[in-house]
Amino acid sequence: MNALTIRRMHFAFTTTYRYLCTLSMMGVALLIVVLKTIAFRNKNDRYNAATFLGGGRSLFSGALILFVIAVITAPAQNLSSGTYQPSYARQSNVPVMSRAVPLSVVTTGRVQAVSFQSNDGDIWNLLERSHWLADGSSKAPRAVYIFTDPNCPYCNVLWGEARPWVNAGRVQLRYLIVGILTPSSPGKAAALLTARSPASAFSSYEGLHFPKTESAFASGNIHHPLDDTGLKPLKDIPPAAQSILDANERLLSQLGQEGLPVILWRDANGKVYMHMGLPEKGDLMRILGPLR
Repeated sequence: MNALTIRRMHFAFTTTYRYLCTLSMMGVALLIVVLKTIAFRNKNDRYNAATFLGGGRSLFSGALILFVIAVITAPAQNLSSGTYQPSYARQSNVPVMSRAVPLSVVTTGRVQAVSFQSNDGDIWNLLERSHWLADGSSKAPRAVYIFTDPNCPYCNVLWGEARPWVNAGRVQLRYLIVGILTPSSPGKAAALLTARSPASAFSSYEGLHFPKTESAFASGNIHHPLDDTGLKPLKDIPPAAQSILDANERLLSQLGQEGLPVILWRDANGKVYMHMGLPEKGDLMRILGPLR
């Protein structure tokens, strides 16, 4: 079972029990109260009996079962839903699906200072050794790593907002491509990775979509994934591309994140920071550094 399948199962599991279980339990409890109230006021046992189903199994039992399920799945309910929306970005200090990267996190807003609790490795070295697409000059004074999905609209807005820094040679953005947001994401991510020039294909695709995404973002209507214009998803993903996607998705999970974009950078002292979601203007300058 690959990382994408695990992530989809986790998304379905978490969403179902975070929302449906809680709402169902509340609805059943309200129904019990209404029926019991009617039975008491009208002295009518039919309403009282209506709270019992199937040979003595009551609605209360159903509510209790839902409650138990909610308690059991409480750890999963504390995770993000896997959506690209930054408002769902997780604000926790425990990695989600793997402890291979033992992180210590200090949170300020959406910006987290990241350091290791052991000598198992250096997160920055892991990022440098990962498979990423370069956007900007290799001579830029700052490198910033970004986890992105080709269907992520917020990632596309970030790409556009970072143009002044990239064009001025102030930063090199290093994109780790994942395919986790929609059914077409893996195929589109693979199409980028197998292009003749993956970095050029990525820039062309992002640039093609940015005007529309920027307009949608300005109007507050950025709720839909990018369409397939300029990038057709592959039906059959080559093993080499799938290996890269799986590795990037594992690293994203090791960092304890599911929403996109996820951004990592270092300050002048070598301290690694992590930001979840689309940065606000002030955070963007902190992440990308001075423009001049």
